[in-house]
Amino acid sequence: AAVRSVTPGGAGSVVPPRGGDRSASASVMSMSSGRPGPAAPYVGMIVRQNPGTTVVHVASVEPGAPASQAGVQPNDQMISFGGVPTTTIGAFRSALKQNAVVGRRIPVVLAANMGTQPQRSTTIVVGTRIRQVPANLPPMRTVEELEEILRERSKLHAVAVAAFNICDADGSGVVSRQELATGMRRMLPPEASRSLTDPQMMEAFDRADADGSGYLVGGEFVPVVEHCFRMIIQNARQVDARGKPWIGMAVKPDSSRRNLMVRDVVEGGPAERAGIQNLDTLVSLGGVPTPTMVAFREAVRTHARQVGRPVAVVVLRAGTSTERKFTIVVGEKKKEVFTDLPPLRTPADAAAILADRAKL
Repeated sequence: AAVRSVTPGGAGSVVPPRGGDRSASASVMSMSSGRPGPAAPYVGMIVRQNPGTTVVHVASVEPGAPASQAGVQPNDQMISFGGVPTTTIGAFRSALKQNAVVGRRIPVVLAANMGTQPQRSTTIVVGTRIRQVPANLPPMRTVEELEEILRERSKLHAVAVAAFNICDADGSGVVSRQELATGMRRMLPPEASRSLTDPQMMEAFDRADADGSGYLVGGEFVPVVEHCFRMIIQNARQVDARGKPWIGMAVKPDSSRRNLMVRDVVEGGPAERAGIQNLDTLVSLGGVPTPTMVAFREAVRTHARQVGRPVAVVVLRAGTSTERKFTIVVGEKKKEVFTDLPPLRTPADAAAILADRAKL
């Protein structure tokens, strides 16, 4: 599925007051290359809140945009939007979210010159604009690739564009907490997604949402992606340092299909050190009978999940009917990470994998 690029704020850009220009403008978040993508709701104005006040005002209006056609002007105070009083940037973002539907007529009450002039009413008719689809997103499958994105600002901005537009599924130009959690997991490769916890994503949201509006806009997604990627890298390194519990052998049903036969005993691994051999018939593991693969897997999950733990194993040596008892000390194994996986982003990539058994 194509990833959409951001236009100037989708339905409308909304930017909090943070001691600097946090505008989600085209110059900050648009892609320099790409192809036309799906249409999105469009209002075409940037809104900010004055620091320490309840004044929410229009910072800029794009010429010819629906807001401009309705007579909205820079420095207008936004009194209400869609019937909702807009005394905070959060109230405006919430109202924008509810009304970002192409063709909807939104009643707006304004007061010129930061509210010093009499109030006036107008109606904004939500328009539509084609978003750009990023042509080439950087790969995000390994720690090294994530670190490269964090080093190169152009790649970071490209990923932030993609992340915002996946999260902004309704095209409203504002993203809620739940939309962030859902969208980021859609964008990230499975391994990276598993390495990122929900609390860490909410921490990224809170860091970007410094004014507490409860919504994010496109210009705030660079720090969101930065924080999420740093957490993924940190979590992955902790797992790599800790390693995984490991007994160093596999099993498969024997020819009778009534027992499991040991296979693939790893040289120098815990099972071999304990005396287990290929072709042994596995009788039990951890005191649990193991006649089936399901029983074996459950026994491993229950009794061999802690590094250093001794696990009693009973086998029948090949060619004998005498049970032999061994003790496997659960070892630690670093998880193998494939850094040269083929690309999986397009139908052509999928066809190339199916045509190459090694890639498959």
